[in-house]
Amino acid sequence: MPPSPTVRTVIIGAGAGGLAMARELRRSGDDDFCIFERSDAIGGVWRDNTYPGAACDVPSHLYSFSWDTPRWRQRYATQPEILANLNALCNREGLEPFLRLGTGVERLSYSEALQRWHLELTTGETATAQVVISAVGQLREPFLPRICGSELFEGESWHSSSWPTRKISLEGRDIAVIGTGASAIQLVPEIAREAHSVTVFQRTAPYVLPKAPPWSQPQQLLFDHLSFTSKVDRLLLFLRGEVLTAGYLRSHSLSKRIALTCRTYLEQAIPSPELRAKCTPNYEVGCKRILFSSNWYPTLLRPNVTLVANEAVRLDADGVFDADGQHHPATVVIYATGFQGQSFLQPMEVIGQNGQTLREAWSPYPKAYFGLAVAGFPNFFMIYGPNTNLGANSVLYMEETQVRYIATAIRYLHASHFSSLNLRRDRERSFERWIARRSKFTSYTSGCRSWYVDTQGRNINNWPSFTWNYRRKLGQFQSSDYELR
Repeated sequence: MPPSPTVRTVIIGAGAGGLAMARELRRSGDDDFCIFERSDAIGGVWRDNTYPGAACDVPSHLYSFSWDTPRWRQRYATQPEILANLNALCNREGLEPFLRLGTGVERLSYSEALQRWHLELTTGETATAQVVISAVGQLREPFLPRICGSELFEGESWHSSSWPTRKISLEGRDIAVIGTGASAIQLVPEIAREAHSVTVFQRTAPYVLPKAPPWSQPQQLLFDHLSFTSKVDRLLLFLRGEVLTAGYLRSHSLSKRIALTCRTYLEQAIPSPELRAKCTPNYEVGCKRILFSSNWYPTLLRPNVTLVANEAVRLDADGVFDADGQHHPATVVIYATGFQGQSFLQPMEVIGQNGQTLREAWSPYPKAYFGLAVAGFPNFFMIYGPNTNLGANSVLYMEETQVRYIATAIRYLHASHFSSLNLRRDRERSFERWIARRSKFTSYTSGCRSWYVDTQGRNINNWPSFTWNYRRKLGQFQSSDYELR
């Protein structure tokens, strides 16, 4: 790739969404694009998150694109297997020549006169493009809580997504883990096997369901040799995900059944009333993501593991204080505190028409037409933007829908005599009102504190309907939704 490319399309990010977008362009005969990736390797979150036990809690056959049928080795793919599959996808589709690794985008600005985007890169170079597609995702920037005294701590500390690359032994160490989200319930069972002690600080208890058992050998052989069986399994998993979604959309009878299933599992797994009380959620099911793990509760029963049902509020040289003032010794602190899910494209600066920044357009909160486009930012699209996350089912299904839509929009642009597509403001406002109306009836806005909503309780991240409905609504590109120039 030349140092200052002028291309028709730029894709920012080489995670699953970016690679799928590149594949879609190539399949449509479009090779006039490049992919800028700030890291030195592809893979997105599956490149960055290498903590012990890192895996997907969505079953493998569903956590893949419909056109990609890898031979998964287990029901829930681990981080190395998912990353290997993304690399295989990149190789198989011939995407390497289009990659610019180690090249992030710091700033992009739209020229009304030229109807092109100007990109300023982290390498000091520049690029220009007619169309820009952001595929940087939502789970990209780690969230580190501001805890008083963290600078005084004399041990080692890191975020779960920044696991040390050097070989590090946790054997015999006293470890404090802050958080009980999706990454915590995967890594704690792993590190508890070798640590002297593990103290887990919990702000709110998660709803937990056990994972389905591993495939039997006959099942594995069936999936390996009869490809249609994995597609059947994918369909059944998808339907199960839609049933869970129905519970989140305030189907009260279904929601109660889901909560009852979670409580029954908790009662069976935790015999101690005191510990069970700590593990009992105090909010509506679906307000936070249900977590899937078969070894989380058994790990909490280990003699070297302590669950503190309090926030970590202060650190000193050799440990952590909880909200009750109790001190817990630690030589290692691990922040399993998730990501800045609502920062979206930050720290990248995006400047559209009339010098308006995306940050200004998103004041007081981020919003986009089906999570894809924003009025005043012509020829700019997003994959996995606002309101496209899911409480259940597979985000890759959403991304596949977005990729198809964007590719169709680009084909329309190239086939017509128009140079730019700019989302109409009335379409943007209408969709914004629809999101607000639908969100009122979901568990996502039922009152708990989560990364799904902002400080005002608005649903910023999640799609407030069924996933099949998202695909139905985006099934056909409508040029009438855009101002054409």
